[in-house]
This record gives sequence, structure tokens and C-alpha cells, in this order.
Amino acid sequence: MSFDYRVSVIVPIYNQEPYLEAAINSLIRQTIKPKEIEILLIDDGSTDASPMICDEFANHYPNIHVVHKTNGGLSDARNCGINNAQGKYLMFLDGDDTLREDTVEAVVDFFDKHYDEVDLVTYPSVSLKNGQPTSPHYRYQTLKQSGVYDLTKWDNIFAAVTRIEVCVKNLAEDNILFSSDRSFRHEDEKYCTDVILNKLKIGFVNKGAYFYERQPEGIQNTYFHAFYIFENTMTFWEEEFGRFESMVPQYLQALFVSDCAWKIRSDILFPYHYDKQHFEEAVDRIKTLLKRVDVEVISAHPALNHFQRAYLLQLVDRNVSCLAGPSHLALTADKKLVYSRSKIEIILLKNIATPDALIIKGFLKSPCFQFTEKPNLYARLNSEDRFSTETVKVKKSSWSYNNAKTETNLFWGFTYEIKINSIANQALLSFEVDYMGMRHETNYYFMPKAIFSLKAPKRLA
Repeated sequence: MSFDYRVSVIVPIYNQEPYLEAAINSLIRQTIKPKEIEILLIDDGSTDASPMICDEFANHYPNIHVVHKTNGGLSDARNCGINNAQGKYLMFLDGDDTLREDTVEAVVDFFDKHYDEVDLVTYPSVSLKNGQPTSPHYRYQTLKQSGVYDLTKWDNIFAAVTRIEVCVKNLAEDNILFSSDRSFRHEDEKYCTDVILNKLKIGFVNKGAYFYERQPEGIQNTYFHAFYIFENTMTFWEEEFGRFESMVPQYLQALFVSDCAWKIRSDILFPYHYDKQHFEEAVDRIKTLLKRVDVEVISAHPALNHFQRAYLLQLVDRNVSCLAGPSHLALTADKKLVYSRSKIEIILLKNIATPDALIIKGFLKSPCFQFTEKPNLYARLNSEDRFSTETVKVKKSSWSYNNAKTETNLFWGFTYEIKINSIANQALLSFEVDYMGMRHETNYYFMPKAIFSLKAPKRLA
């Protein structure tokens, strides 16, 4: 198969006038020779000045080609580019993003050396929020050095290629295309996954960069809310898992867990708008997929915290047990250790001083709580003139709804009042927890917006 260019960079465009020149210029400035790169601008029925900008660039640069089409959506525009591309490799750039100037050359040079080993090569992406870089994605804890990564190996399963900072082979009529269903929001992830699963290996080039501006969280959470995409999303994961009769590759398992993790945090995983019967059926679909996920993948996944791990394991009843020792608490699932800590967390919400008392409000946190009995909380007061231990009543806290409308964990709330006139000027207060027959020390944390007040509250919840 012969090609006119080494690589085609496909740019889908719809009403991106304010950003388009920067995107195209970032491609013109690439270090690869102009005769080796095709810049393919797909105008998807724009109604602003984007079509004119595309044509002006094409009139000045012979390697820039423009296709004007009726609006069909992002994936349809990309597919149009794939079908018209004349390069050996295909790369993608959205019309409001940019590439660092050394990106394309580094990627295609690497691909030429490893053509028979991989079907996809990825490279660094930099997420920008208000023009400033945000924290790197957890995939870069795995993808560090340039090379070929075998995704069947445990060390590589969290590589998580889910966006279009990728380069793939141009296979002409055998090209994989993007899902053109406009209500499907995981088109990038599905495309990359469909390419990768053929060999379960990827290339990574630690050069260049894809810069993209993050959408506001409110917009992103709306787009990806189960209200709009639950059925399509579940069908996607069911089809991907359904390719495998027995063990699902851990790389694919990790992708699904990651999807659950960020949607749980944003409270957009579950279709709350369903009636009771259909909601239960929807949750069962999630559970069915999670049952095919190895405990090790959940317990080690970098996108999950301890409480989310415990919730997912509880959701699918993975034989979770809590163990208490003299100096630690541990959770096991299917007899495999998933959590171990020496202290129980106490989160302090309010500290209110009245003329005669100090009122402390908080809650206890441990992923073990949802699997065993209620803990006992004790306040120890050590002052110049006395030492005392007092039992503090605990009750289920509303914080058990941990960033969700559904109860994901079980946290125990408390309110403790110290009569100031009953103690000396200097006193040391500490809390201990009696849990599963063992006395446990505690760590204390203030909420980011913890309340410190001199005004007595009208009501303590």
C-alpha cells in the first residue's frame, strides 16, 4: 500500500473560529518536513468563520486539504477524515487544541521502528484549566519512558489510553472508525480500545505533547451523566467484556473501573431517573461487569481511594472481611488484602465555643465500618487536676453519602461538648475508638471549610 504522506493529521472542526488558527499553526510549525505531513481539515458544517479560515490556510499551504460537509457530529467528521486520509499513519487534533512542535515527527519515527509490534502509539497530553496545566493523569505513573508496553503485564494495566493523543496505522478499507452515535460520549475511549485489543500492546513516545483545554466540570458531568448516556455506555462495556469468554484482560478491567471511579465521584454513574425496577436492573448490569473484575485491579487502581474500593467490593459481594489487630485494621476480599491502616480517621466539621462550653462536631471514617458492627468512641481529657474518659454517642452520618445520592460508605457522626468551667486552664483532649474488641488510635483532619465559631448554634444536626 502506497501513501502520499507519512502521516495525516485529522482536524474535525465545528464553529471553532476563536481557536482554529492556533490549532492549525501548531501543525504548520511541526518539525516534520511539510511534504511528509497532510493536514486534513474537516469542516463539519460550521456556521461561523471557520470554513473561511480553513480555505485561507489551504490556499497558502499545499499539504493542507479541506473537506466541507454537512454537520454530522465529531465522530462523523473524524471518520470523514479517516476515509480521505492519504498518509501512512493517522493522528488527530481537535480544532480547539494544539500540538507541541516536535510531536508528529517523534511519533511517526517511533512508529516506523515498531510497526509490526503495535497498532497504536500514544504520547503525552497536558490538560489545561484556564490556561494552566493540571495534575497529570494517572496513566503517566505507568507511561514514563519511550518504548513498547505489553498491556497483558501487571505493571502496565493502568496505562489507560482513552483520548485521541494517539497515532494509528492507515489500513484503508480496514480502518476502525469512531462510533457515530451522537449520544455516545465514550467515542475516544472506544476507538482506542478497539484498536488496542487486537495486540494488547501500545507504543509510547515520551516526546511532544497534546495540549487541550478542559471543559468546565459542570458541562462535562452533564454530557456524561447516566441520564443521557447510561444505555449506550453500558452497551459499550458489555460488548467489550463480551469479546472474552473467560478472563477479561486486566487492562480492560482497569478501564471499566476507572470509568466507575470518576462517575461515582461526580455522582453520575447511576440512572436515578429510572423507576425502581429499571434502576435495580441497571445497577445489576454494573454489578455483572464488576464481577468480572479481579480484586487486585480494584485494590490497586490509582483512580480509587480506600472508600471507593470498599464500596465497589461491597457492591458485588466479594467476600469482604474486616480484621482487627492490636495496632491495625485490615480489609480482605476473596481472602486478598485490599486495605490496612493503623489508625481510624476522625474528620472535624465544627468547633464552636460558647461562654461555658466547647462543642465539637465530626465523624469517624474507615472503609471497615460498612462490613462490621458499630464502633465505640471515647473522649479522653487530661488536665492539671483530673483525667477522665467519657463515652461519646455516635450515629450514622449523612457523610455516608460520599459524593453520591446513594450510600457508598458508612461513617459515624458525633457531637461532643466540654464544659469549660469544669476543667483547668490547660487540658489535652484526645479520642480513641473501640472497634471489634480492640482499642484504636485516631488521626484528626479538618474539613477544608471547617467551621470555627464563637456563636452558639441554634441547632446541631
